[in-house]
Amino acid sequence: MAVAEKEQKAEKKLGIPPEVVMQNLHDLIGIPDDYSHTKAINVYDNRWRVNVYRFRNDGIPSLIRRVYIGENSFFITVDSKGKITSPVNKTW
Repeated sequence: MAVAEKEQKAEKKLGIPPEVVMQNLHDLIGIPDDYSHTKAINVYDNRWRVNVYRFRNDGIPSLIRRVYIGENSFFITVDSKGKITSPVNKTW
């Protein structure tokens, strides 16, 4: 099953679009300077995994900018409106 299909099923099941969860996380912790993009995946019920991807700055010249997750993966719970209910102890 494709990622887009899984995201659509999660949205239908809970009525919460992944974009709402991602925006709520960004509102809570901010956005890092080397930000690339964010993905949110509904694991089950009201539990989500949100990955914040950052550009890798390793000093190696490259035509393609590499991205990484590193310690930027969050397992969170949300309420019926997508508001984060679990503690997130990180800021940029």
